[in-house]
Amino acid sequence: MAKRPPPVQAGAVSDAQTRTETENALNALLKLEKESQIENVLNARRKLKEAIEEFKKQRAVGEAELTELVRYLASASLSVETAIATYESWKGKYEALEENMAALEKVLSVIDEHIIELKKE
Repeated sequence: MAKRPPPVQAGAVSDAQTRTETENALNALLKLEKESQIENVLNARRKLKEAIEEFKKQRAVGEAELTELVRYLASASLSVETAIATYESWKGKYEALEENMAALEKVLSVIDEHIIELKKE
């Protein structure tokens, strides 16, 4: 009489197969999530850089406005009150622009740190 091989438990094979498939699916999802995070972070970085460049352009315009103010004051009869009010208005806009640029650059550095962390993973 020929020996029969021991019966294979069908449940054990399909459990291992299911576990492997589940692990593979989870790994694929994690990879997609990480890629999505990286893409989102890179998009945010690009938008921040664009905003900083726009603020730099606005700053250049502001500096040109100050130059025009100086020319105006040099050529016109001097009104101290008008000169002070115009300068204070310019200064407020310029300082707000500088504060916004500094804030964006700080956020940009945080994003750069996050990108480094994502690359390590």
